[in-house]
Amino acid sequence: MESDDSFICESENEQQVCIYEEEGHWYAYGRSAHILRQLQNGFEKVKLFVNNTYDNVVINRIEVDFRVIIEMFTIILCSDSKLVLKCPY
Repeated sequence: MESDDSFICESENEQQVCIYEEEGHWYAYGRSAHILRQLQNGFEKVKLFVNNTYDNVVINRIEVDFRVIIEMFTIILCSDSKLVLKCPY
């Protein structure tokens, strides 16, 4: 996942959540991670990673369970390594 791609997705639309596939795992960053973390009681697996730095920017990251995510959210856009989802609220 390119950091520019994450920042663009996070700033484009506050009604969307973006997740990214990295080496077989799915992660959310920034605002998307914050939203999913607030909803974490509905997830089987949410791992929070904090203080991952990229060029002196602190990025919040969580790992999410792909199967649970696709059952809870409407998919707006899909590629091999990125999903854009409609926020449930």
